[in-house]
Amino acid sequence: MNFKSGEAFELIDEGRFTDLFMRLLGWSRPDLGPIEVVIDDKTYVITNVAAYRGVRVFSCHGYRDWE
Repeated sequence: MNFKSGEAFELIDEGRFTDLFMRLLGWSRPDLGPIEVVIDDKTYVITNVAAYRGVRVFSCHGYRDWE
C-alpha cells in the first residue's frame, strides 16, 4: 500500500474520516450504528466511521472546537 500523507491530512482537515480509513488505510466499512453520549448534560452522537479486526474508529462532530 502506498500511503499518501498529504492526502491523509487533507481528508482529516475535511472531516472525511471514512474515506481516510477505508480508502487510504484499507479498513472495513463501519459496522455499528450511531451512539448517543451525554457529556455535561448535553447529548452528542458519535458515529462509527471504520472498523478493523474488532477495533472501531468513531467521530463526534460538535463536541468542542480544538485550537
